Amino acid sequence: MKKILFLIHDLGQGGAEKVLVNLVNNMDHTKFDITVMTLFDCGENKQFLHPKVKYKTWCKKMVPGNSQLMKFLSPKRLHKLIIREKYDIEIAYLEGPCARVISGCTDPTVRLVSWIHIEQHTAKRAAQSFRSIAEAKKCYRKFQKIICVSKTVQKDFQRVLGIKASHEVLYNTNES
Repeated sequence: MKKILFLIHDLGQGGAEKVLVNLVNNMDHTKFDITVMTLFDCGENKQFLHPKVKYKTWCKKMVPGNSQLMKFLSPKRLHKLIIREKYDIEIAYLEGPCARVISGCTDPTVRLVSWIHIEQHTAKRAAQSFRSIAEAKKCYRKFQKIICVSKTVQKDFQRVLGIKASHEVLYNTNES
């Protein structure tokens, strides 16, 4: 059984949070041992997770300016501090801090995936949660797969950061 970690900032009201809950709830739980981990333990979507999906959090409360505070540690140190278990696949389900944390994984056997949900428009904006644009590029290059939620998001990400990793478009799933 493959162990998969989805890391997201929180499970608030946003679209990515709702789509993540829908995605993990509908994955094959006989094939995948799924963990959703939040950086901060808040958000009403947590209650909708399927009982077979494990839930973990790093901090009980949201810390103001957390993205800036996290810049004091390297991605490698953040990964060691936040991700304490071994997974086969680690997915940064949002841009920014989650991608920075997951990119710090040093285990070559772990498959790293970054899920991009929004257009960044500029390299400066794409690198807001990183120490610099150079660090953002270095971190995103560590991912074996970059998934974008639309072709426009994919084109924007490629244009803004120029990352050559394998890109794929997977449209958001909606349960109706």
